[in-house]
Parts: sequence; structure tokens; C-alpha cells
Amino acid sequence: MSSNGFLKEYQQTKIQLGEQFALMQLALAANGTTRLQQYCGSLHERLAANQFNLVVMGQFKRGKSTLINALLGGELLPTAVVPLTSVVTIVRFGESPRGLVYFHDGRRQEIQLPTIADYKTERKNPKNEKQVERVEIEYPAEFLRDGVRLIDTPGVGSVFGHNTDTAYEFLPQADAVLFLVTADPPISETELQFLADVREHAGKIFFVKNKIDHLSPEDLTESLAFTREVLAKDLQVEPAAIKLFPLSAKWALAGRLHNDAGQLAKSRLREIERTLGEFLAHEKGALLLQNTARRAHRLLKEAAGLLELEGKAIATPQAELAKKIAAFQQHQNEIQQQQAALEDLLKGGGRRILENYDDEVVRLKKERLPELAAKLRARFGQQTESSPKKLSAAMEQALREELDAFFLPWRKQQEEKVDREFVALADRLAAQANNAIDHIYQIAGALFDLHLERYEREERLADERYFYFKYDLPASALDDFENLFTYTLAALVTKKIILNKTLARLPELFDRQCGRVRADLFDRWRESSFALQSRLSDRMDEAFREIQSLVERARQQHDASAGETAGRLQELQQRRQQLAMIEEKLLQFNRDGFAEAEITVA
Repeated sequence: MSSNGFLKEYQQTKIQLGEQFALMQLALAANGTTRLQQYCGSLHERLAANQFNLVVMGQFKRGKSTLINALLGGELLPTAVVPLTSVVTIVRFGESPRGLVYFHDGRRQEIQLPTIADYKTERKNPKNEKQVERVEIEYPAEFLRDGVRLIDTPGVGSVFGHNTDTAYEFLPQADAVLFLVTADPPISETELQFLADVREHAGKIFFVKNKIDHLSPEDLTESLAFTREVLAKDLQVEPAAIKLFPLSAKWALAGRLHNDAGQLAKSRLREIERTLGEFLAHEKGALLLQNTARRAHRLLKEAAGLLELEGKAIATPQAELAKKIAAFQQHQNEIQQQQAALEDLLKGGGRRILENYDDEVVRLKKERLPELAAKLRARFGQQTESSPKKLSAAMEQALREELDAFFLPWRKQQEEKVDREFVALADRLAAQANNAIDHIYQIAGALFDLHLERYEREERLADERYFYFKYDLPASALDDFENLFTYTLAALVTKKIILNKTLARLPELFDRQCGRVRADLFDRWRESSFALQSRLSDRMDEAFREIQSLVERARQQHDASAGETAGRLQELQQRRQQLAMIEEKLLQFNRDGFAEAEITVA
């Protein structure tokens, strides 16, 4: 088909889809399904605006922001050696560069592009305390014309759990995804788990293997082959079917900034740009229609199920309906019990953390205190020619340095250990919460002999997978050591006394630091646990209330006259027929090649 022929067919199909969305919104508004109506409206708006979301995703610190900067040819997005915030950044076309910050309270503020870091970095906006909803950048990049939005999402798997949540919640809006892995380390199990979720939403996935500047040519060949095999196994395709783009985003950005053609060629960015350009020119329109129709079809199935449930509830004799409502409400106790069980499991996990930590400290004191004391004696032996005053200062510094040298890496090890335990427990609890939500729909369906489709919300039940770390600089090992040797040394005070006082202080300061780490770890566990428990409980309550309000509305219909009840049943039937007609139209788009298709990889 010629490009003009395709464009004409695309426009016709887009108009037809828009007509179906208008009908869907009317039907959903009449049904009182506000949540579904709002989502339908957002889908319609995106279609009308040709809004196509090209989303950059992957685990944290894979170079997503650097790649976007390289594609745009400037340092627009902040990069850092630590994870950034949970704020999504959307880059769209504009005739001149400018930045906009949108806040959760509805405010909008125009900013200078160099100040984006004030809203995007954990250092300047920790845990998004400024309540930024998103940052948008307008930029005159040609490939962003005609509705393309290049989107930078937080990395999953970072030490900040809220980053993972935001990445998961943005998935339903992804039309195509640039999925970044790196040459070192290779692809991980966490990335494969995230990829499985990406595949549920994105119609096209481009795999990019960044940081090839870390590898020799031989190691790069081996790394590409290994990653391709892992992806092929996970996607259940042949390795030859996986197109994996090697890249050094670091070299690419440097080449763009310094107009260095050699550096840019070495980065291998050009191949990615060519592929993206061809895709956006020839495939974007069809994929936008496909994704929109697919999402609308899933929405219709949920709406039709809820209509059928209400109709069956109204048609059920009043006495029998009362029994069914009572039976369903009994499961509210189960939900509350499951929520309490989540809380107990989290508390139990916290207790185990402390018990294991205390056992570790006992072992450490037995093993490491003698080692630290020996190091202090050795350093004392190097200072025997010093005056008592200089010796006391040197031993103060030695005690500080030895404790810091031990506690800084050990503290990090404890954080990573607690993180792993939190990940494992959070995964189990999130799975339990998902099962509980599924169970709510299954119970409601079983009571009225129907199958309810549970549509995945725009804000999906994201697993709270990661333990909150604090990247503040650790407190000095000797906060209270400043005055230890500030006394005026009497002439008879020997250097031996200085050593003995230093060694006597060692166990006390060792215990104090262990206590500080213990308290900090437990506080962070408690903070993360509260966020996880609140999130999972809210999702379970939301699902229960939605079904409960529907059957309660049906019960109230029994108090109406027979004519009114019959009219309501007829109205529900007409609405279901209307949705079925819209669904048939969507299926027609599918048969014509514009609706649901298999997820493809570049």
C-alpha cells in the first residue's frame, strides 16, 4: 500500500474508532461507572491528539536519561550516580525549549531547563517531597512531531520503592518501549520480571544494550549473545528473532555535545535512530490504533460484566438476593483478616530482622573486636616517639578511622541483606493481595453465576518490591569522641594510659554504632512496611467496595415498582447490547489488522 493509501486508511479508521469512543462514553456515563468513563475519555483524547508514548524503561542506573539526552542532542535531563526521583519526565515537541512542572495539587509552573534537577533528583527533592506529578519538556526535535512523546520513567529495582511503583503505574500508557539493559552487569531476573509486565501493555519493544564502553570487543560479542539467548528463552522465540542494539549512551551524548562524528559513530546511536525513524514514519499510526482498540476492548469486557452482574442481581428474588448480599458481605471479614495477616507478617519480618541482626552483632563482637584492638595497638606502636598530646590526638584519629573503615561497608552489607528480605516478603504479600482481589471478583461472579473480567487499572497494583534506603552520609563513628582527650595531660600520665583508654572506649563505641545501625534499619523497615501495607489494603478495599455498591444498588431497585424494575432491566439489557455492538466494531478493526496483535520486538 502506498503511503498516501495508508494515511487515508489510517484517518478513516481513526475516525471510526473515535465514533465508537463517543458511544462508549455515553454508555458508561449512563451506567454510572465513573472510573471506566474517565479512562475511556483519556483513551479517546490520546487517540484524537495522535498521542504516541515512546517510553524508555529498565532497571535503575541503566542510562535511560543519558540515552534520551543523546537522542535530543543536549543535557536536558539530569543524570546522577544515585537513583533519581519517582517523577516521570515527558518530552514533547515545541518550537522552542521550555520546561513545565505539574504538581499533585493542580498547579503548573514554568521553569528553566537547567533547574529540572531541583524536581527530579533525590538530593533536591527527596521522595518527591515537593509533590511533583510530572515534568514536561517542550523541545524542537523533529521526531517528536505528530504526537510522539519521549518519556523517561524511574528505574525499577532502585533502592527507592516509590520509583518502582511509578514505573509500573506508567506501563498501561506505553505504546512502544525502549527497554534498556547493560553490558555490565548482564540482564537480571528483576529485569525479566519487569519485561513480562511490559509485554502486557506495549505493542513494540526495542531492546538496547547500553554501556558497551565497559567491554572489549570480544567481551561485547559474548555479552550480546548471552543477553539475546536469555531474552529469546524468556520471550519463547529463536535468538535470531531478537534485535539487540548495542550502545554507549555516554559516548553518544559526548559526540553530540562536542560535535564529534567519530565518537558518535563509535557509540552506535545512529542505528537506533534509523530504526526508530523508520518505525515512527511507517508503523506508529497502525500501532497507535492497535493499542487503543486493545485497551478499549478490555475496558468494554469489564463494563459488560458489571452490567450483567447488576442485571442478575435485580432479577434475583428479593429474599434470595438478601442472602447473596449477606454471603458476599461475609467475605469482608476475610478481607479484613487478610489485611491483618499482612500486617502481622510484616511485623514478624521486622522482628526476625532484629533477631538476626542481634545474633550477627554478637558474632561480630567476638570476631572483630580483637582485630580492631590489634590494629589500634599497631598504630600506637607507630606513634611512640610522639608527645602525649600528639599521641592522644593520633589515637583519637586512629579509633575514628578504624571504626569507620569497618562500619561503613558493614552497614551497607546489612542494608542489602535487609533489602533482599524485604523484597522476598513484599513479593509474597503482593501476590496474596492480588489473589484476594481476584477472589472478590470470583465470589461475586459465583453468587450470580457469571464470569467477571477484572480489568487492570491505570494505577495497577504494583508490587512494593524495594526497601527504602537513605543515602545520607553516615554519621561519624565518633560523634561524642571530640572531648575524649581534651583534658590537660599531667606530667605523670604515661603513654600506656592513653592506649588503655583507647582500647577501653573501643567496645563502647562499637556497641553504640551497632545500636545506631539497628535503629536505622528497623525504622526503614517500618516505613517501607507501612507504605506496602497501606497500598495493598487500599486496593483490596477498592475492589470490594465496587462490587458491594453495585449489588446494593440492585437491592434498592427491589423497593421500586414492578414497572420501574422491568424498565431498569430492559435498560441494562440495551446497554449491554450497545456495548456488544461497539465490541463487534473493535473486533472488526482486529480483523482488518488495526486492533489487537501479538507483541512484537524490534
